[in-house]
Amino acid sequence: MLCLAAFHPAPSSAREIAPARGGAPLLRGVEHAKRTVVATVVDVGRIDTYGYGATFAVERDLATETPGAGETLRVGWEEMVPFRPARFRKDERVLVALEALPGYSLWRQRFPNGNAFAVAELGTAFLRDPDDASISSLARYLRIDPSEREQAPGIEALAGIVEVAAPPLAEGAATRLGEIPGLGSKLRQPAAAALGAAIENEARQDDLRRTLIRLAAAHRLDGMREWIARVAEAGPPLAGEAWAALLAIDGSLPVETVERLLGSADPGVRAVAVRASVATPQATRALKLARSDPASEVRIAVVETLVSAQSPGSLEVGYAALFDRDPPVRVAAAEAVGKLGAEVVPHLRELALARSGRDANGPLGALAFAGAEGQGVLFELSQTHPDENTRGQARLLLGLDPRKH
Repeated sequence: MLCLAAFHPAPSSAREIAPARGGAPLLRGVEHAKRTVVATVVDVGRIDTYGYGATFAVERDLATETPGAGETLRVGWEEMVPFRPARFRKDERVLVALEALPGYSLWRQRFPNGNAFAVAELGTAFLRDPDDASISSLARYLRIDPSEREQAPGIEALAGIVEVAAPPLAEGAATRLGEIPGLGSKLRQPAAAALGAAIENEARQDDLRRTLIRLAAAHRLDGMREWIARVAEAGPPLAGEAWAALLAIDGSLPVETVERLLGSADPGVRAVAVRASVATPQATRALKLARSDPASEVRIAVVETLVSAQSPGSLEVGYAALFDRDPPVRVAAAEAVGKLGAEVVPHLRELALARSGRDANGPLGALAFAGAEGQGVLFELSQTHPDENTRGQARLLLGLDPRKH
């Protein structure tokens, strides 16, 4: 008999592999589930190598808002990670979305009578020990007609989940909001206020608050502006993200605000100020940060924004950034300078010829972005540069074998 342990050695400690988490996929699961229930796990058993089954005692059905009244359900799922403990434990209370069993013969063997459900979203649509706020906010969403879930009623219900539900479920709701087309024109009060309150609530996880700020930026959600503005002024850890969202929503920042933010101790805030300085009197001051700022994200903002916009004096700054101490800055500078096209090719050629090895990578990378003219010079250098390693790097950027002449 084949010993699975020979291929999957047992972990040294049971704590090394935790039970599957579930959580965020629950919201997606309930949208196509046959049942969404709060239940207590009565028993759990392994059926075969990967298959498990359990009996759930239903406490509440969220779709029908009826109590369980002694109803039990058989539920199946798979544990594909060797030695992972079963995701459900006896006497555990769960909120779970259930769908029909897969039609494969293996599942028919596991549940010959077919009187069972599968955990939706490949076994991940569940939340352990659900609190009342998570249950009630999800139940409210389920009561929304499916045709209205991407309209104002559904958006309001999703915002309610974001504001009060357990973090994994709230994250799922934030993700779902981001998938709604035309969200900016559909978001109304009190949904905007609920999302704004979640952003401003320091008791909520920073990852969730950051997701919501980015959502507001991506969809230019003006209705959330006042809450984001307060978070921006509050400082770390979310000030940079919040100022970036305000820039996206408004399209610009007041010149006096840009001036103030350029002096911030928070590099994320300085980077936003750089991006907001284009075509303002503060552009010259921002340009100097490409050489003086200790944070690479600020220097990247300079080359990506001011060099690309061809602000006065920015080209020389871009050339200098090709030799920055941090590789991500050099890469950003190569793209920004190279995309300026044929006009920069002659000087990039000079810079590449004056350098060798890694020091030449910045100019070579910029030539790769500089269109047909840049590619032509890059090919020339791949044949004629006096340094072998530099010739190899040029060939690599052309998609050729760096070892062959």
